[in-house]
Amino acid sequence: MKSTAKMLEYIREAEQRFQSSQIKDGSHCVGVFSKAAGYFETIMRQKLKATLDHCGVNYETSFRKNVPEQPSFTKLTLGQIVRVFKALDAHERFLECFHDGVDVASFIEAVEKVNTAWVDVKHNRKEVSCNVALDRVRAMNRAIAQLAV
Repeated sequence: MKSTAKMLEYIREAEQRFQSSQIKDGSHCVGVFSKAAGYFETIMRQKLKATLDHCGVNYETSFRKNVPEQPSFTKLTLGQIVRVFKALDAHERFLECFHDGVDVASFIEAVEKVNTAWVDVKHNRKEVSCNVALDRVRAMNRAIAQLAV
């Protein structure tokens, strides 16, 4: 498995590559987006773990039974991860996990936006255009930057 730093670097560079039009629509575009989305899912799982730890909450006892398919923490999909983040919103220490001035709703929206495109590519076998991929990779970078944990 790649280090978190390498995954973050890939996502940042993917945004630059899409923005500079180095990547054209088609399988290359889908491949770069898919790799970035897979890394983003892993990073969001790590960030969720840090957030749960900060809040003193245990996924297994507090959330697992309410997550569709009740996966173990290591098997959470991006859609399930965002569901747990939403449920944590009511926790008194949740806002401490974000940088000052961050609107949690914009964080959730960014992650959901990425997830929608990721589901279309991964499960529905739809292609994503480079314009959409650029927008979603920007959303990945924005969401990552909003978390302080």
